[in-house]
Amino acid sequence: MKKVIAKAAGLGLALFGVMSLASCSASSFYSDWSKAGADINQEVPFEYISFDKAKEMKENKETFLVMFGSPSDSQDVTDVQGICYDAYVTNQKNKIYFINCEDASKVSVREQYRKELDVKNVLSPSYSVIDPDDDGTLNGLVAVLYKNGSVSFDTSRAYAYDFCSYFATSDSKKVNIHSVAAYAWEYYPVKND
Repeated sequence: MKKVIAKAAGLGLALFGVMSLASCSASSFYSDWSKAGADINQEVPFEYISFDKAKEMKENKETFLVMFGSPSDSQDVTDVQGICYDAYVTNQKNKIYFINCEDASKVSVREQYRKELDVKNVLSPSYSVIDPDDDGTLNGLVAVLYKNGSVSFDTSRAYAYDFCSYFATSDSKKVNIHSVAAYAWEYYPVKND
């Protein structure tokens, strides 16, 4: 009987730990980005997921939208702050999946994102690019929509997807990430398990 109680207690403790980690996503996001300089409140419209979780969702042929960004990139910080403000003024309760890709400054890690998540460049989105093989110099958040596990659009290579023209800025040089966020909240919010 003691073994059964001990196992039940251990299982309960493990379940509590998993639930605690799951609830830390928003606070971790807030902590990372506010330390980076984003003026945001704790009710962030993003939910962190890991590279491995996104890979699993892709392999399971799920449909989801995920944003990629790094707190060490000043444009990403500006974009996150702006999207958080958008969520605040519109009283947005839906969330967007988000991967902190700070580790993608290493070429080998960027290659892993390319091969396993099929995202061209998590560090450099661009709407119109003369040379599609050129990573360009623009920076900012990247959004990728997976439909049934396949990339439907990738804002880091927006020129390859006609649909991205709906998100183009007025000069058609870059995707308006605020428009993408509004689209994600409406059509591809985080699934509540």
